[in-house]
Amino acid sequence: MGETNHIRELSPNDRFRCEHIAVKGKVIHFVVQYEAFINGRWHNVIRYDNAHGFPHFDRMYPDGSMEKTWLKDFKNDVVYTFGINDIKSNWNSYRKIYEKELENGI
Repeated sequence: MGETNHIRELSPNDRFRCEHIAVKGKVIHFVVQYEAFINGRWHNVIRYDNAHGFPHFDRMYPDGSMEKTWLKDFKNDVVYTFGINDIKSNWNSYRKIYEKELENGI
């Protein structure tokens, strides 16, 4: 069984967390989450995981609500890799949207 758990810094105020467990090369559990340090604390902004039995994408809002998009037609390893690449490519846009929502009280 292979297990990975690490945090990668994107900037001094932005990071993403990756963890996965693989058995015989097959990803059975994963989390990829983008976190932004805003107003003195870390905020979870975007998350890819399979915590509820199927891969999905969560978009978190400053008011604590969340929008979940199920990705049931995709395998765990595909969503895990996609999530890493999406966050690496788009974290700055995700941060700007989240900051704007925070300012507007959403």
